Amino acid sequence: MGLAVSEGKTKYMLSTSRETRRLDSHVVPDSYTFEVVKEFTYLGTAINTKNDVSLEIKRRITLANRCYFGLKAWVVSITDAAALGVFERKILRKIFGPVRIGDDFRIRMNHELYELYDDVDVVRRITIQRLRWLGHVVRMDEESPAQKVFEARVDYGRRRRGRPNLRWKDQGPQSKMIKEEKLKSEELPKLPKLKVVPM
Repeated sequence: MGLAVSEGKTKYMLSTSRETRRLDSHVVPDSYTFEVVKEFTYLGTAINTKNDVSLEIKRRITLANRCYFGLKAWVVSITDAAALGVFERKILRKIFGPVRIGDDFRIRMNHELYELYDDVDVVRRITIQRLRWLGHVVRMDEESPAQKVFEARVDYGRRRRGRPNLRWKDQGPQSKMIKEEKLKSEELPKLPKLKVVPM
């Protein structure tokens, strides 16, 4: 049993600081055809022909900016919230460092981290973004696609056995806010529009 080479996943790249000679778009060693590239990602790290680490740093900064993209639409379970909290505190401990007591050091406790951080934690930040998005959707016109999807109900088919999936509108503060808004719209009578008569 020999080594199997995937032509689609295998790339060909010259890594050198010198000006590389022009290559065709593909190289053909034996019976294989490999694409010639100037950069590609290997084991999570971007490698390029000039061995320029600056490109990898820029890529990671971009990925960091995108890591919470779309968080207002996330459905976060208790397990997810705990994992996000652990990750956030791990980063904060790296930033603030340990506490020195005499000649010894100890890691900072959770409340010490957030006292230094002086901002809401990541889970509360997600909740705030969800509430902002909820307010935006509620104020939309009834005929808008987002409003239709938000109010849609599936009345056919059978639910699978077991616990139902966690829904976005059932989570925490926005669930309470949605119920309150529905009660207001159902209970309060519609007031007639007032006509302004010029004096």
